[in-house]
Amino acid sequence: MINHNPTVLVTRQGEGIAEKLKEEGFETILFPLITITPVPQKQIQKEIERIEDYQWIFFTSKNAVKFFFSFFVEELPTTIRIAAIGERTKQAIESFGYEITFVPSAFDGDTFVKEVKEVVHPGEKILFPKGNLARKEITASLKKLGMIVHDVIVYETRLPKDRKEELASLLGGRQVSYIVFASPSAVDNFVDLLGDTNWRKWLQSVQIACIGPVTHQKLIDYGMEPTIVPSTYTFSALVDELVRYEKVEEKK
Repeated sequence: MINHNPTVLVTRQGEGIAEKLKEEGFETILFPLITITPVPQKQIQKEIERIEDYQWIFFTSKNAVKFFFSFFVEELPTTIRIAAIGERTKQAIESFGYEITFVPSAFDGDTFVKEVKEVVHPGEKILFPKGNLARKEITASLKKLGMIVHDVIVYETRLPKDRKEELASLLGGRQVSYIVFASPSAVDNFVDLLGDTNWRKWLQSVQIACIGPVTHQKLIDYGMEPTIVPSTYTFSALVDELVRYEKVEEKK
């Protein structure tokens, strides 16, 4: 545990990260930069009805798992195999009682595509539940390998536009020591929300922490170099890195 109480702005709802940070001595401000809602069931009803046509379901986010199984309440056909990217995605699938056939050795899209071709063959049909802002590169790469991939949007991610002044006040008032980003869409929304303010100047006194290579790259694209980037893409690892970094800073 750290000796004083720096403030961390957490840009993602849930996952228990705020509680973990508080246990380690941080003050936290929960400020979700995305709102997530399921699509109307009729939008994916066709895929539910023809689920037996698929040999695989691919999941790359916990939310995709959550919302897909909120629509599909029956047992999946035993002929369907499941692939997953990410520890939290894997845990979410297992919480519904399903075993996972394939998990890549590293939790990123490039590794997933490279390794999945060893178990998924050309011509096999894949259902790929995802959010409206999900990257399309994985689907495109799989199709090049001859797999038949059908993306289905099961949830939508939106920007909370009514909270711009609140966020500007937090950053402009120098209340925040760290900002945590856990998705590229949160980074996009941060920039969109504060686009016409002096947010780059505010960040000169704030350390940025993030999870995952895609989020890391998105920050770099906007000229924000994160200080804390755990090699394991979990919130527990992120909290451990924040504690380690803060203890080093305390000694200076």
